[in-house]
Amino acid sequence: MSSKAQALLVPNYEQTRHTELFADADIAPLAYSYWQQRGCPDGSPQEDWFRAQQELIARRRHKEASHTPA
Repeated sequence: MSSKAQALLVPNYEQTRHTELFADADIAPLAYSYWQQRGCPDGSPQEDWFRAQQELIARRRHKEASHTPA
C-alpha cells in the first residue's frame, strides 16, 4: 500500500469526532455494498469500512450545513 493510501486510512481528529457518532450497524451495510461493488475481493476490508465512514461523515456534514440558519 502506498504511503498516500495509508495516510488516508489514518483518521484525523475531525474524522474521529464524527465517526464516533456512527454505530457499526450504520457503517456495515454501506461498507458491504462498497465491497460488493469492488467485486468482493479478498483482504483490505478496512478500505470499504473507511470509505463508508467517510461517506456517512459527508452526509452528516451536508445535513448539518443545510440545517444551519444563515
